Amino acid sequence: MYPFRYIFLLFACLLSLQTALAQNNSTNQEKIRYYAQYSCGLIGTILGNYMRVPQIYEIWKNKSSENVSSQANWLALFALAAWEAYGLLGNDYMVIASSAVGIALQIILTGLTYHYRKINPESTPLLSVGISQT
Repeated sequence: MYPFRYIFLLFACLLSLQTALAQNNSTNQEKIRYYAQYSCGLIGTILGNYMRVPQIYEIWKNKSSENVSSQANWLALFALAAWEAYGLLGNDYMVIASSAVGIALQIILTGLTYHYRKINPESTPLLSVGISQT
């Protein structure tokens, strides 16, 4: 699926929310807002967690992780941990569940990245600042 399709899904979700909220029935508006919010969250969760699956598959298939960014993996893992903490503190089960799935996939991705990484400290630092020497 091309990135434009994802953007289209998001705009379609927002457009349906805006159209539904244009009605004047307040109790109906609250229900529509709840289901639209839930639907947008569900779409975001599915797409957000699915984006890791092709990368995991490619690393597993090629037995190589040369072109995978270690820094991005760690950053994503810390971001997901922050969302998990947010969900736990707010008792938001949707955030808790989606973050837990995301963390599991990100741990697999990070583990495969380091498992198949060739040992070359110059090209694959654990964490580094993006300063290059020419």
